[in-house]
Formats: sequence, structure tokens, C-alpha cells
Amino acid sequence: MILKVPYYSQVGFGADEHFNDCGPACCSMCLAYVKDISVSPNDWYDIDGWGAPDTDVGTYAWQMRKALAEFDVDSFQSGYLLAQEEQPIISLVDYGVLSRAGYTWVKASFLHWVVIVGRDVNHIVIHDPYYPEEQGANIRVSYGVFNSAFRWSNIAVIKPPSDERPIRKPGDRLGKPERMQR
Repeated sequence: MILKVPYYSQVGFGADEHFNDCGPACCSMCLAYVKDISVSPNDWYDIDGWGAPDTDVGTYAWQMRKALAEFDVDSFQSGYLLAQEEQPIISLVDYGVLSRAGYTWVKASFLHWVVIVGRDVNHIVIHDPYYPEEQGANIRVSYGVFNSAFRWSNIAVIKPPSDERPIRKPGDRLGKPERMQR
């Protein structure tokens, strides 16, 4: 299943005022999917509490979670590779691993945030904000390469369900099943 998450780039129009905008671009994608609100990567820096990232370090997970919370977007962080259905996941990867395997448009090596938008039998499907325009949307990366690139941090962005089923988070306990009415 591949989610219809809108793509935002961290380079070019709307992301031209700061460096290391992969985190803000990923937040833009998730906010557009969850709330149908368009916020450019540049605009995240004006949100209370976001602040400009250090040019050598980039964006931290806590910054993204705090910024998304400004729009009442629920999220949780996990050090494990998540397999959420119907939820975009912002994931920290080693871009060098993706680059050496031929999944990038430039040869580079750094830590980088991407959005997992789906998977199939052989691939994780990502939106890579380091591509210009829509070229970074729906890139299929083999599980083996993605697992090698994954760097211990995910932010699962919760989209409220269209029906009334509750979304379970890691650590939630299953309640007792309701008795069937006769």
C-alpha cells in the first residue's frame, strides 16, 4: 500500500531560506497528508519553538514532534523500524547507504530525514525531500538497503481514522473483547 502523501522538496522554491531542511520538508509532507494544510519548509522556522537548525547538525526529532504538535498532529517516536499501516513515518537514514546503492540523484553521505509512505513485498517506499520538485516522490528502496540505512529514529505521524476505530500505539494494551450480544 502506498499513501497519497503530498511531496515537498527541501531544495528550491519554498525551501530556499535555510540549509538542512529535510526535517521541515518531511513535516510539510506529513501535515499536508494528515490535516490537508500546506506549510512550506521555510515557514516551519516561524512556528513558535522551532528555531533555525544548526547548519552542521540539522533537525532533531523533538523539534519536528513539537512543531507538528502546534497543529494538533499527534506523533510518537520509536527506535525501531515501524510498520504502521496508513500512517506516514518520518525516518532518519544514512544517505550514504542509499547513495552507494543508487537510490539518490547525488552522491553524498550524511544523516537525512525521509518519509516512509508505503511498502510492498520487496520495498519500502519513501519520499526523499533532497530531490528537486516531484522527483523524490515514491522511491522504492529494497528492504535490505533501507534496513542498512536506517538510523534508530522514527516519528510516526498519526492520522485520525475516518471511522471510529482507535489507533493503537506501541505499549497500548489490548482491552478485553466485548461480549457478543445474543
